[in-house]
Amino acid sequence: MKILIVRPNDRSKEFYNKFYNEIQRNKPYDIDVFYITDYLDKKLVKAEWLDELYRNKNSKLMKMYSDFKKIAKDYDIVISTTYNVLHPDFLFDNLKNVTYLILAEIDGPMSSYIRTVPYVHGFDFAYSISPICNSEGYSFPQRLKDWGVNDSAWVPILNVAENKDLSIENIHDKERNIDLIYIGNASTKKLPNLRMLKKEFKNKFKLYGRFKYFGYEGLLKSIYFKQPLFYWRISSIGANEYYNKLISSKIGFNMHLEDNNVGNRRLYDLALNGVMQICDEGANNAVSKIFKPGEEIVTYKNMDEAIEKIKYYLKHDDERKRIAVNGFKRAKKEYTPPKIFNKMVLEILYSMRNRDIVALKSGIKIDIFIKELELVYEKSINNIS
Repeated sequence: MKILIVRPNDRSKEFYNKFYNEIQRNKPYDIDVFYITDYLDKKLVKAEWLDELYRNKNSKLMKMYSDFKKIAKDYDIVISTTYNVLHPDFLFDNLKNVTYLILAEIDGPMSSYIRTVPYVHGFDFAYSISPICNSEGYSFPQRLKDWGVNDSAWVPILNVAENKDLSIENIHDKERNIDLIYIGNASTKKLPNLRMLKKEFKNKFKLYGRFKYFGYEGLLKSIYFKQPLFYWRISSIGANEYYNKLISSKIGFNMHLEDNNVGNRRLYDLALNGVMQICDEGANNAVSKIFKPGEEIVTYKNMDEAIEKIKYYLKHDDERKRIAVNGFKRAKKEYTPPKIFNKMVLEILYSMRNRDIVALKSGIKIDIFIKELELVYEKSINNIS
């Protein structure tokens, strides 16, 4: 089975080549990557930007399409990831019924209305990284079908930070000298909550992230939006230090921009690095679809409850460690990149079978390939080493 992934090289090509090589190791499929930033240097955050380039026959976009359609026809599956650049008209005119087209890693409802709804109908299958899409807990996969795609699923975010040096046996060997940690950007909606934690836990709470303006983005935003002043300077950290901070932390704080969108990368990174996580529960307790509250994660409804629970688990080490270990086990069982990718491919194959696609381009029967991959997946989730 041949899979082509269309993505920006927002990180280095070396990183992604290594990342996908690791995923496909000992798997019955081959992955290649088509880097759109070899052609376009602007992230097409809004669908209207893509439409404008397409209608005006932008030379860079047309060159990319010319090169892309020459190779895409040889693949069983084409997966468009972050910031899709495949215009629906281009897909209908060139690739429909030629290869199976996937729109992947669809983010929350806010971004969906500016870059998912306008072109999801051009794809055969789409998946979201959140299981829900509104404050009533409505299924995001069902909403994708409402918007015009034939088949859909929920699949966890793929690019998570698995710590391969960590195991159940050594998860607490290293001293965890950071009581409470949060790593993220300076979102205006999140600043008041982070300010509450800083005021409450002071130096026990370590905060890192991409705060612009020499680390004072939080201060400038709090002034501009007339919020209580967020006067701390926040430092950014690199990839290696990111791991070091996580494995040195006891409790990781997590929150989502809205209660109608759960499943950010932090949700998995904390668990995969042995950190006990306290997270907003989401609409209809949606986080419970991913981790079991009270056993694998701790959830909260509001910040007062979050602060009380943080205080409790900082005083009760044994309970904190138990939840951290259980969360780690669950994440290692189901939420490492190879296992997430396997789940995604199986969902796509089920969709292809439901659409009466009998065989792959190689001639292998879909049913036979599904059985082979199901065995690989079952074996992998029973191995949490």
